[in-house]
Amino acid sequence: MEMLKNTFEEFYLTVAKKRIIAFGASDFLRLISINYRELKLRECVDYVADNDRKKQGGTITLDGLKKDIISPEKLLELNDNEFAVLISSDVYAYEIYEQLKELLKEKAAGVFILSLMIAEHVDDVTDRNQLLSYGSSKIPKIIHYFWFSGEKRTGMAADCIESWKKACPDYELREWNGNNYDVTVNDFAYEAYKQRKWAYVSDYARLDVVHRYGGIYLDLDVFLYKRLDIFLKHDFFIGFGPLRDIEGAVFGARPGCWILKEMLQIYSDRVFDINESMTLLNLQPMLLDRFFERKGFEINGKYQERHGAAIYPRDLFSAKNWFTGENETKQDAYGIHQCAGGWVDKNGKNTKLIKIEGNRKLREICQMKNQD
Repeated sequence: MEMLKNTFEEFYLTVAKKRIIAFGASDFLRLISINYRELKLRECVDYVADNDRKKQGGTITLDGLKKDIISPEKLLELNDNEFAVLISSDVYAYEIYEQLKELLKEKAAGVFILSLMIAEHVDDVTDRNQLLSYGSSKIPKIIHYFWFSGEKRTGMAADCIESWKKACPDYELREWNGNNYDVTVNDFAYEAYKQRKWAYVSDYARLDVVHRYGGIYLDLDVFLYKRLDIFLKHDFFIGFGPLRDIEGAVFGARPGCWILKEMLQIYSDRVFDINESMTLLNLQPMLLDRFFERKGFEINGKYQERHGAAIYPRDLFSAKNWFTGENETKQDAYGIHQCAGGWVDKNGKNTKLIKIEGNRKLREICQMKNQD
């Protein structure tokens, strides 16, 4: 088994010559097949292997096309020169790599790591002068944030608020909580509130208050470096996240903005189900990906503006590496979303640690092999 260079270019070269068997029938694979269509996973993945016997014999849908799920042992029946493996779980990528080393020890098949491919890829954003130009203000200088738990704000949350005051001293800060925001206004938000899932309450509530009053919403794990005045020229602005997801941690709009009114409709008949709502494809950023696609935007990581609404590249606010936890902030950044994951439970935090530790190990292995 050979670790291949985890670049888009190397993957394209391999796809032209070999079949691709993905290993890991995951939501991560499903998401990447949609948000990174240039990889053509829909076309080039023949089968998806998975250790879960309940999944074997079933199918997984990649960008609208169903793929059969097979057992890992089926890889032993393939000719070495016919295929390469794409490890397609982000959380258990390292464990799968170790499994494949043993399973394919007698084979010369190449292996790609999808999480490393995405982690190392940088979307080309060239025209920064146009992107970061000033204009007349439409968005009021208000920063909205939510604190439903009622607990004392300490640590990261307190530090982030202080950074807002320092970067934007003339902005009004408005805290919303269970006393001044009517959580019963939407069924999804109210059910999440009753279950004390505060982040899901704010999924709806942040869209609601910015639509009503205008201003900028910030998550309490967003640390600001610079003033936000440059974004006030839009009717609406938001940015891409690390998976080309539309990152709701930072966004702003003028009061009554049309696009926020339509975004609120996502939650008009949505039911809060803790098991369904916390899966990757049902998180708000992924729901917004599909919403903006329907509005004619491309999910490509690049700056776009249509009808007064703008999407900015991820490095302005979301430079935290999703897979390794590293801060990749560049000089152009206006802040950083720390991705603290306050919405996940203890098991979710453990899963995040497994993902970060595993991907760091894989990056080291890949770097060592590339130096040979």
